[in-house]
Amino acid sequence: MIKLNWFLLLFLLISCKSNIKLEISQKEIIENQMIAKTGKELENEKQLILSGFGGSSLKGYEHLAISFDYFNPLTIKKARKLILFTANRFLNNLNSNDVLKTLQTNQYEIQNIKIMIFCYMADKSSARPPNLGSIWLIKNKIYYNLREEDLKTIHKETYEEALKIVENEKSSKEIKSPSE
Repeated sequence: MIKLNWFLLLFLLISCKSNIKLEISQKEIIENQMIAKTGKELENEKQLILSGFGGSSLKGYEHLAISFDYFNPLTIKKARKLILFTANRFLNNLNSNDVLKTLQTNQYEIQNIKIMIFCYMADKSSARPPNLGSIWLIKNKIYYNLREEDLKTIHKETYEEALKIVENEKSSKEIKSPSE
C-alpha cells in the first residue's frame, strides 16, 4: 500500500504542469545591472567584495539590498566613512541611470536601500573585538556590530547623523591645517 501511495504521489508530481512563470521586469534587470556595476566599482576603489544582493518590490516595502565582504579591520570611524561612501555610490548609480529614471516614479532614497558589510581580517579569519564584525545600513539607520559569541550592536546612528559627523571631521581638519 505504501508503494502505491508513493507511486501515485510521484505520478501526480510528474504529470502536473506548472503555470508559474518567473518574469523579471526591465526595471529589475537594470537594478541588477546597477548592483553589479556598484559591486565592481567598490571592489576596485574600496576592496569591498560583493557577496549578495536582493530586495523587495512589495508595495510599501520596496528596497534593494547588497552585501559585501571586507578583509581589513575596521573601527567605527573608518566604517562610517565606508558605509556612507558605499550608500552614496549605490544611490548615485541607481538615480543616474536614464532608463531607470523613466521606469521609476521617484528617485531612490536612503530608505530604499539596505547595505551590509561583513568584516574579516586580512587572513580571512573573523574580525574580533575591538574591530567591527559588521556594519549595516537598514531603514536609514547604521548599525556597528562586534562579532563575539553573537553579533552585538555597539553603536547606532541615523544616516544623517553619520553624514554630519564626517562633515564635522572634514571641517575641523581644514581649520587645523593652514591654507597655502
